[in-house]
Amino acid sequence: MKRSQNRPKDVRLPITRDLLSKIYNVLPAVCHNDFETKLFQASFSLAFFGFLRVGELTADHKHASTQSHAIEYNDIKINLSSIEIRLRSSKTDQCCTGTTIVIDVRPGDVCAVFALRNYLKVRPNVAGQLFCHFDGTPVTRYQFSGVLKKSLNVLGLSQGKYSSHSFRIGAATSAAMNGLSDSEIQAMGSPITIWIVGSSLVKNAFVQARRRPGGINLGLDHIGVRLWWLGKSGMRLKDLLNRIKLMLRYEEPPNYLVIHIGGNDLGEIKTGVLRNRLKHYVNNITELLLNTTLVWSQILPRLTWRYSANIDAMDRSRQRINSSLASYIIRHGGHYIRYPDISPNSTFICQDGVHLTDIGNYIFINTIQGALEAFLVYSPHTFPECKS
Repeated sequence: MKRSQNRPKDVRLPITRDLLSKIYNVLPAVCHNDFETKLFQASFSLAFFGFLRVGELTADHKHASTQSHAIEYNDIKINLSSIEIRLRSSKTDQCCTGTTIVIDVRPGDVCAVFALRNYLKVRPNVAGQLFCHFDGTPVTRYQFSGVLKKSLNVLGLSQGKYSSHSFRIGAATSAAMNGLSDSEIQAMGSPITIWIVGSSLVKNAFVQARRRPGGINLGLDHIGVRLWWLGKSGMRLKDLLNRIKLMLRYEEPPNYLVIHIGGNDLGEIKTGVLRNRLKHYVNNITELLLNTTLVWSQILPRLTWRYSANIDAMDRSRQRINSSLASYIIRHGGHYIRYPDISPNSTFICQDGVHLTDIGNYIFINTIQGALEAFLVYSPHTFPECKS
């Protein structure tokens, strides 16, 4: 689910390569001196050609701590025809394992490799953040956006229709126009981020995923995916928004949000009331995450339910909630993950009647892995697809 029909659309426009060239040309008139011109030519070009987020280029403020995600001077390696950039602690990297991106020399008047070389010739000999002022203080997010807005103003363009994220949008648009597939585009530059939020089922899946060969990214690194597992024991619907808001204090919004919630609420109130509350929360989430695609993860069957001993009645309620929320999210551009291979018996569910056995957890993780890859590559509404 990307957006509700009754709220304003995200109107940010892409900064294309042609527009980037025009910004290059007006920076001498916008910046105070030649050093600042080279600084912002290099940072803008890296944002575009590296598919980088502003948080990977700048600090939140000029007295940023060492916990900043911004690229540092020592993270750069310049080769004859390319540059290598080590993202040590990307905002999308839950285990801080880092990743390396490579940007090649490009023909034309705008080239990230040449721009960075020109900047490094005048950069002060100080450790720390790559992009800094002549006195060594780091470039901040506010300054990056301010110079961009001034440049757009000189060009006679609306500042409100562009943002620092427009570089990434423009890079993806240019890549698509050059014939790259969605999965190829997602694998370029900084990763595509997916948050999986839910109860202890998500928490336990994260623990098991860490031990698997594919790791916490479930082997999806080859298509540029970074996963964040946001599991909390006993999580209920009322905890969902606060969990997301807490993440937004430190991370940029994800590309996808997988929601696995509702099992701990089922039976406390009438099914219709819970259904409406879930839809209300989904709408609130879309207000927070304008460009995030929502995915409903099916509430799993149980052998024991918190608020009722009538297992058959609870399972019927579970199916109605899943059907309603899946239809609602799909209708608004989202996706649905089903778990048809997990049945309510001791093979898949532990003796407590709620949590998954090793086999159940294995199927749960494998299904999520297959679903995410499918959504990114050929975008079905549901995974696995329902048989007709």
